[in-house]
Amino acid sequence: FINNLIIWSNMQHKNILPLLGANVVIPQPYIVNPFLSNGNMIGYLNEYPHKALNILNEVINFIKDICTGLLYLHNNGIVHGDLRGEHVLIDENKHIKITEYGIAQVQSNVNENFLSKTNNSVVINYNCWTAPELYLRNQVPTEKSDVYSFGMLCYEILYGNPPFEYRDARELKENVCIYKLRPQRSKLNISCPDWLWQLITECWKAEASERKTLKDIMEVLR
Repeated sequence: FINNLIIWSNMQHKNILPLLGANVVIPQPYIVNPFLSNGNMIGYLNEYPHKALNILNEVINFIKDICTGLLYLHNNGIVHGDLRGEHVLIDENKHIKITEYGIAQVQSNVNENFLSKTNNSVVINYNCWTAPELYLRNQVPTEKSDVYSFGMLCYEILYGNPPFEYRDARELKENVCIYKLRPQRSKLNISCPDWLWQLITECWKAEASERKTLKDIMEVLR
């Protein structure tokens, strides 16, 4: 836990939520972060639907910020592992701050909100941002699975809701892994340019090796 806090405290980037302090004394450890008035992406989209969803430039800026922050983590050897709208915060200047990263190891020591260690294996809480390969036994999050989640997050921002609404993990696994089901462009709440839609679909390819790298994605977004 302390080692993870040290790693977090060393992460200095405009799109990464900083660590201000922490208490490691059991039984009530806690982490201190800045208060961001706009909350997370989900709350922002729900509170300001017209403002958030009808201005394409703002959406693209969000996506750029997320990609920039995620690339910084990868360049520092950190895989996020649970990228989604709930774990993307927005400050008062409409800049993105990524949190819950490092396969959520820092936070999971406090509230176990993503993965847990059981019999020396990693147990993942599967969701609609989870890459297909992570459904396979003994697979752990990678940079490529982060790219898949990034694509789903982009869709979530454009759609205003999670990409899938399956409540059953088995049904989700069947549709994503076997039938290779992906979100539909026709459901988007704003007009998505062809270049952006192509970029998103290249992020969520079934084969991890076929997905774009974050560096390639940044080149397109520029």
